[in-house]
Amino acid sequence: MKHLFLFLCIGLGGCSLSRLQSNSDESFGGPDNRILLMIQAGNARMVQSWLRAGNDPDVELVGGPFGWTTPLGFAASYGNLQICRMLIRNGAHLNFVGDNQQMTALMCACAEKQVDAVKFLVGSGADIDLQAQSGWTALMFAAQVAPMGEYVEQGSTAPGSDSINREQLIQKRSTSTERGKEIVNFLLQKGANPNLTNSAGQTVFDLANVPIGNPANK
Repeated sequence: MKHLFLFLCIGLGGCSLSRLQSNSDESFGGPDNRILLMIQAGNARMVQSWLRAGNDPDVELVGGPFGWTTPLGFAASYGNLQICRMLIRNGAHLNFVGDNQQMTALMCACAEKQVDAVKFLVGSGADIDLQAQSGWTALMFAAQVAPMGEYVEQGSTAPGSDSINREQLIQKRSTSTERGKEIVNFLLQKGANPNLTNSAGQTVFDLANVPIGNPANK
C-alpha cells in the first residue's frame, strides 16, 4: 500500500478552530477542509457544530492518506467511532463512493487497519463486497500491508523521526499485519467474497501479504 499516513496531531476537546487550522491548511487542501482537521484532532464538539451549520456529511475533500476523502472515510481511517456515529446519524452514507473519492468508509478503515471501525461499519450495514472503481474490495485493502521499506522511508520523514528506530518501525508493521489478519478473518466470517477480482484480474489471494484462511472454513 502506498498510503501510510504518519502525520501526528494531538487534539483536545476544547481547542479552537484557529489552533487546529494552524497545524497546516496545506495538508488538507486549504481552509475549506477544516472538517478534516477537526476529525484528526478528535474534536467531536466542533464536528457537531459543523454538521449543525448544514454542511454536507458526504462532501468530497482533498486530504488525508487517500488523496480524496469524505468526513466519514477520514474518521474511519482514524478509528474514531464517536465521530463516525455522529456523521452517520447526520446523513453520511455508509457506502458512498463519489466522483473523486473512490473508497468507501469501510475500505478506508480496512486500509488503515482500524479493527473496531471495521466492525462498527459492518455492523451498521456497510456493503462488504462493494468494489471501488479499481475493482478493489474492503477485503483486498485489509489483506495488504505496506512493505518494510515504505515504513522506513515514511519513518525517516515523520515528525520526531530521530527517535524512530528500525525496531519501532518493524513493530509498527508487525502490529499492522496482525490487525490486517484480524480484519480479513472478520470479513470472511461475515461473508466477504474472496473470489472477486479487481480491474487487473487479481483476487485477494494475489494481493495479500497477510495470512488468509481457507474461505471454505469461514
